Amino acid sequence: KIICDSGFFRILNNSDFYGYEIHMGKTVVHENSFALKENDISDGACQGNVAGTYIHGIFDSQDVAEKLLRKLFQQKGLVFQGKSVDRKAYKETQYNLLADKVRQNMDMNRIYQIIGEGTG
Repeated sequence: KIICDSGFFRILNNSDFYGYEIHMGKTVVHENSFALKENDISDGACQGNVAGTYIHGIFDSQDVAEKLLRKLFQQKGLVFQGKSVDRKAYKETQYNLLADKVRQNMDMNRIYQIIGEGTG
């Protein structure tokens, strides 16, 4: 769950999300930090209408994407009437289509043989 109590991104408070974390170096936590997991304030920061996080793929979370879209539409005086796309499901579908094409166009028995025995 996202814990962010200030600025634009407070609309994401308690939103479910998924993703993966990649970072190097040292994180310095300041007063405007927010948590993406309860009792953890090292996952990002927000101030006003700016936020940053180490979580890659967070916008693939349908709950996060839809809340952001609705808020942006509202700020422009518009009504969001669409439906956000479940990007995780969409990407999985695309990966499966790609995998099917690879299987159809390659000698998969030979690939499995190489994986098992090597090229020697």
